Amino acid sequence: VWLLQRRAFDGTWCSWIMQLVRSSNMTININDEVGPFFRSSTGVNQGDPISPLLFNLAVDALAGILDKATMVGHLSRVVGHLILGRGVTHLQYADDTMIMVEGSDLDIVNLKFLLLCFEAMYGT
Repeated sequence: VWLLQRRAFDGTWCSWIMQLVRSSNMTININDEVGPFFRSSTGVNQGDPISPLLFNLAVDALAGILDKATMVGHLSRVVGHLILGRGVTHLQYADDTMIMVEGSDLDIVNLKFLLLCFEAMYGT
């Protein structure tokens, strides 16, 4: 919720999203046999129209973390000679994220730390 609030989403809207996430009911369909409904402990149903928005908000935060780490020198960009002399650390499209760093031991250790921090902030 704090991510939505930081992006200036109204409190009512944040409450709606949290209610949707907390009250999600689902069922499992195996070989056209539908099981009983049960309450999900986290997340929204697969295929829910709100899923892409929530996902993009989360990975936008990851992009911000990677950008900031690069600006302060904790990660090295790749292909700087091809992309306006700046290089890249990540590419994102739809629900895919590709992370690229030089590959030094320090880059890998720092990237692992950043991903662990991201996981701690947003859950598994």
